Amino acid sequence: MYKTEGRVTFSQSRGDGNMSIPSMMYFMQDCVNLHARDIGRGLEYLDEKRRLWAITCWNMKIIRRPHAGERIVAGTYSSGVRSMLANREFVIESESGEKLAIANSQWIYMDMDTRKPTRIRGDDMLGYEFGEPLEGIDKPNHKIIFPDGEWENMGQIPILRHFLDVNGHLNNISYVFLAMEYIPREFEITDFKTVYKKESYQGDKVYVKMLQIGDEYYFDFVDDEEDSRFSAYFKGYKLDEVRELK
Repeated sequence: MYKTEGRVTFSQSRGDGNMSIPSMMYFMQDCVNLHARDIGRGLEYLDEKRRLWAITCWNMKIIRRPHAGERIVAGTYSSGVRSMLANREFVIESESGEKLAIANSQWIYMDMDTRKPTRIRGDDMLGYEFGEPLEGIDKPNHKIIFPDGEWENMGQIPILRHFLDVNGHLNNISYVFLAMEYIPREFEITDFKTVYKKESYQGDKVYVKMLQIGDEYYFDFVDDEEDSRFSAYFKGYKLDEVRELK
């Protein structure tokens, strides 16, 4: 497992003094980007090959959000490659080895010029570390099953330049950040799943739909034609409730 160390900064924290979920995701994503760079499969390699990695889904389980100033370690490895798809596992631990979060994700290999998927070759994965899928978390999949219920139209969100990534489209973690804006502040998220279906660019019109069922929140981000671009599921508990740890 490739690992990188860090320390939670105040800018990575929420008002409660603990690391925000988007910041935890960025810490994991930075870990894999550093891994790719260290083995010569980073942005320079991808630019030369005219390739890019696009995420299709995230699963994450949060055990404890680390507090500002705490030293943490992120680890990552690949858990399988098939045709155009690659699965990746993540873990965040405290300095003493306490497990704080686990996650997995699936990525699709894309041709930069055609914007179409392309097969992963042997050289593309040279140097990466491989292992078994993590236990205690669902495997990545491309579908979130929405229950019956009354959806709320939350309005349009702006796709600002601030939210774009190096590929020019809305960053995958920005979607999570935007969805969480509609979840009450006193709600502590313990699990979430995301599915990415279509790229969004600066100036696109994207509308948010939300469904709440008890302690679960469902989101669907759609365009003018009602085509889904992003869907998400969040589960957790209210902070004034007593949580039974299992």
